[in-house]
Amino acid sequence: MRRFRFAPLVLLALAGCGHPNEPIASKPAVDTTPPTSAPVSAPVSAPVSSTASGEAPAEKPSSDTAALATGTAAPKPARLTLEEYNKALTVALAEQNAASERLAGKLNSAKKGTDIPSMSAAYREFHQALDHTSGHLVALNPPADLVAVHRTMIEGNDKLTKNTDDMLRALDAKNDAGIKKAIGDSVSATGAFVKKLESEVRKAGYDWETFASNNVLVRAE
Repeated sequence: MRRFRFAPLVLLALAGCGHPNEPIASKPAVDTTPPTSAPVSAPVSAPVSSTASGEAPAEKPSSDTAALATGTAAPKPARLTLEEYNKALTVALAEQNAASERLAGKLNSAKKGTDIPSMSAAYREFHQALDHTSGHLVALNPPADLVAVHRTMIEGNDKLTKNTDDMLRALDAKNDAGIKKAIGDSVSATGAFVKKLESEVRKAGYDWETFASNNVLVRAE
């Protein structure tokens, strides 16, 4: 079975959803709902900023509007060639992909009811990776034929960030119903994002399977 490296696909596989058009059979469904009796804390070496009470980070403006809100947007960089864009995209997605793999591992551990603090910490680490990915993506000026693909990635990253905010709030509050809702919302939003991104990649004339597996955009044959 093909191994996907794109973070949203990793998360869908963990949830038992797999690829929108090709379920990943090797990944069984995972119940990530932690027992309500388990303590929840989130110590990490480099956490996402939070309040003194340990609450989840407040929602921030989307990547597309943040610069406009401050009125200090930097000059638009030169448009990248495909080779330059692929190199930059690899850097932009690397941390997020690695964090999604660690999150998947922690959620599998949390299923056993023995590692809830690490589950919360892993979500915070993933949130930090999403923030870093957003910073990388908004700084790029993609090739003209990949503008829609790039915009979809930014929008999807923003949605993943919001879903992660919701999960952290539910975990901090030890809200079992909130955790279940956050998981359902995340699966739904992530599935829609992946489906839209696949459509845009194919529409632009690029090979989706290669991108999903290697985070590299190559022309479809």
